[in-house]
Amino acid sequence: MIALSETTRPGLSAPNDRHETGGRANPITFNGCFGWLHDGGVRTGDTAILICTGLNHDALNAHHAHRLLADQLAQAGYPVMRFDYPNTGDSCDVAGFGPDADIDLWSIWLAAADQAADTLRLRTGATKLILYGLRIGAGIATMVAAKRRDIAGLILVSPVIKGQSFLRQIWIEAQLHDPHLPPLEEGVRFQELCFNKATVRSISHVDLRNVVLPVSLKIAMFLQSASRPTDACCEAWGQQGADITCAGFAGLEPLLTLNVEDDKGHPDFQAVIDWVRQATPSTDHIGARPYRREKIVLHPEACVETPLFFGEAGQLFGILCQPERETCKSAVIIVNAGRDPRHGPGRFNVEFARRLATHGVASLRLDFAGLGDSTGPRGQETFLSPLLDLDRSADIGAAIDILAALGFNHFTAYGLCAGAYHAMHAAVADTRLDRLLLVNIPVFAWAGGERIDFIRHRNMPLKHFAAELLKLNSWKMAQTKLAKSGSVLRGQLQRFATTLVNASWSPARWIPGRGQIQMTAGQRNMAMLMQRRTHILLLFGENDLGLGAVEQEFGDRVWGGNVVLQVLPGLDHLIAHEASRHMAAACMLNFMDATAPQMTSPTAEPAAVAEVEAA
Repeated sequence: MIALSETTRPGLSAPNDRHETGGRANPITFNGCFGWLHDGGVRTGDTAILICTGLNHDALNAHHAHRLLADQLAQAGYPVMRFDYPNTGDSCDVAGFGPDADIDLWSIWLAAADQAADTLRLRTGATKLILYGLRIGAGIATMVAAKRRDIAGLILVSPVIKGQSFLRQIWIEAQLHDPHLPPLEEGVRFQELCFNKATVRSISHVDLRNVVLPVSLKIAMFLQSASRPTDACCEAWGQQGADITCAGFAGLEPLLTLNVEDDKGHPDFQAVIDWVRQATPSTDHIGARPYRREKIVLHPEACVETPLFFGEAGQLFGILCQPERETCKSAVIIVNAGRDPRHGPGRFNVEFARRLATHGVASLRLDFAGLGDSTGPRGQETFLSPLLDLDRSADIGAAIDILAALGFNHFTAYGLCAGAYHAMHAAVADTRLDRLLLVNIPVFAWAGGERIDFIRHRNMPLKHFAAELLKLNSWKMAQTKLAKSGSVLRGQLQRFATTLVNASWSPARWIPGRGQIQMTAGQRNMAMLMQRRTHILLLFGENDLGLGAVEQEFGDRVWGGNVVLQVLPGLDHLIAHEASRHMAAACMLNFMDATAPQMTSPTAEPAAVAEVEAA
């Protein structure tokens, strides 16, 4: 499956640089991996830094923070590269890999990190590297450092010392969702992670205490708490002659935290940056380096993928995925789920985009402003975008604009959870959206300042909360649940009042000057889309609380016509698990087939993409 080319085409205009304070970052590819090269334009030495991120939740939660860290280090004079391992993020999948294949994914990740280090040196001219690793990425960084002679330092953030412990944690988490899992030795599949037997064997043998590192290597360990494995690691490496600094985790907690509410969760990387400056001091001022943004094209199996910058001053980022040989005029805009980057939980957005391409449909997986690799508005480039309080219609409209400029003329928006809410509101604002794929939409109207927990409590059937209370097995748990009961009861009262008001809802009541007054904002929006004949798929898991929002807004209305409501047993809220991903993708493709117009058009060439971006 891995096939990738990186080319520079003379005469093509590069897209506008990002806002000046947002740093300079250029998409980069090597041997099937997608990544970013951050170069502030001014070098103070000959050292560059490679970021080896974690996996799954660790990678998603830290994505925004690592972008900010890379920008800060680049502005301090250290070029930085961050990348996705094969079979993760936007990178290509390994040919032939599967549950039964005798392919060791761990060794492939180590090789990819080693190749990333070579690429970083080649692209920047650096002679020395510092490797930064988070969680299991710290293990990858350490093992790569042991084999190289150009490593000036290691930064290990909450490192996983023993591979067996990491595997056990993944397996236990997976077992909570599927109690009938086979033994760990047989492999484990959880969300985007697919560890076959060969991979499990390799990771289980990882023990950083046994890694022999270069003599006098400088190491900084940022630890959440002391532990016997980390103490043993420091002792072993100290005996080898390493210069080890152990620091606390103050300010770095947001790296490992899922923040769904506010913008107060930026990590403080000052201690990391100070250590880098101390570890690799330099008074040699190299000065400004020429900056160029090259055009790259990725080739996953049967697909062509092109990174795009668009929107005001090019602050928005997305990846256009097209069929390799077939032609189409239809494109699906895939938006963020919650605050996750464009990959989506369990990497579903990437899988869905590539499956669409094999189905003859293009897609653009988009990062909203302030999420993933899209910067915030001018003056707020580093802010972490809110979940629901910010209207995303302009971002989706900008995506439609660039797709239209590339020759596409039929547009679908796909969104999960909060992304579904934003997709629906974008369709209300922009008549160019023909179809909506709304999965587990949590709410149809949002009052600014509401809390996510309150929405969950409002959507929760009272019998469900009562059943939870009956499961109490400790007084501490009782206190926790009873403390929530006030919010639940307030939500339930609002739910009851809304249900009474909406009992006789019908789209026919949307009559200018009369019907609008009788309808809620959610009802007005849905009625408008129904009258506009926008094709809408409302897809839910059978136990999803979003069904409560449907009940409150629309009662027991029997859907039909251009709106399809489908409930799938076993579909989890974030469609992160393998069975859910297959079910959801198949359901959405069937809906698209049933509503597809006849469309043909040439696939947009990379040169055409560059011209549109430049314009």
